[in-house]
Amino acid sequence: MKRLLLLICMMGLFGNVIAVDTDDTIEFSDIQTTGTRNYFDVTLRGSRIYNAYNMDIYLPDGIDVTSVVRWTGDGVYPYTEETQIDDETGEEKTVKTYSHTITYNMPSQHLLRLMCVSLKSEEFLKMEGRIFRVWVNVDQRYLSTKPVVRVEAIDFIVREGAVDYKPADIICRPFNITASRRISVNVLSDNKIGTLILPFEAALPEGLSAYSCSSMSEDKLVLTKATILEALKPYILYAPAGYSGTLEGTVTTSPEDYPEESVTEGLLTGLVVSKQLSNGYILQNQGNGAMFYDARGVNFTLPAGRCYLNNIGGEVKAFGFLFEEADAVRTLRDAIEETEQDVIYDLTGRKNVANRPGLYIREGRKYVVQ
Repeated sequence: MKRLLLLICMMGLFGNVIAVDTDDTIEFSDIQTTGTRNYFDVTLRGSRIYNAYNMDIYLPDGIDVTSVVRWTGDGVYPYTEETQIDDETGEEKTVKTYSHTITYNMPSQHLLRLMCVSLKSEEFLKMEGRIFRVWVNVDQRYLSTKPVVRVEAIDFIVREGAVDYKPADIICRPFNITASRRISVNVLSDNKIGTLILPFEAALPEGLSAYSCSSMSEDKLVLTKATILEALKPYILYAPAGYSGTLEGTVTTSPEDYPEESVTEGLLTGLVVSKQLSNGYILQNQGNGAMFYDARGVNFTLPAGRCYLNNIGGEVKAFGFLFEEADAVRTLRDAIEETEQDVIYDLTGRKNVANRPGLYIREGRKYVVQ
């Protein structure tokens, strides 16, 4: 009942008002971490004494609201004090009762709609200061697009003349989420090859090598070995025995410089967001080990964190790999084939003992079992 009364009062306060442009703004802090909890603060930079406000905040994927609390530390909201006796200690204590209440709801998954009002229409004590804190959960697997918050329907109310002063709208603002990220990396033992782009710098674990690629030789990609995995750089991975593990790091890239969709370096493009592709070369295993095959207009959906080869090949159907190392005279494809001389595949790319009639692939050549 109390909440219903508050909403009715809000409707009365925000109805039939006159919009006036000002240079006032609201500021969003980066996402902070305290213990195991995450939050961001919202600060008003005003030019008038207000008494109520409301706004719609659109949050990006990976950030879920758990609660919203009125911030009292900056002394914006008026309050009354009352002396009470502590039931346990018997000592006197001063209790503050604040005039303004914040109510909020989530009309949709990413929309936070909130209102702050005093039932007595009491005015703020200050023109600026932190006004509320939003506690959130941050998905540690999140590495999608630059995390952007959008704010709309901002109304700050003054008592005199029922004039609605609108601070400058924040169309978008990137969050800098400093919580550590954990990214799963898997290279199948059958493929030995993978691709990766990370939002943070990481050391290479044992059993996993990484290569950049800036040139090609006929139908081979020339691979240059990396010593570490740099942030936001596309790589080709090589794991002779396959690899499955988790890499962890902290994002240090300025959010304003974070790429919108992808990063291209050399011949590779790494995806920051999932994307559907119909051109370029996609890493596949079509029975002869993993290679980059021409998409040829077929739609492929690659998840964030994967890479593809740019459309460079002309009539080349598929690209293998060539190490650019002093002691490497073999192609990566040769190295793979040496370890799998006796492996037989069926036409779906699965290992098969060829004990039934059909068409099979061995050492890159097709043959028929009758």
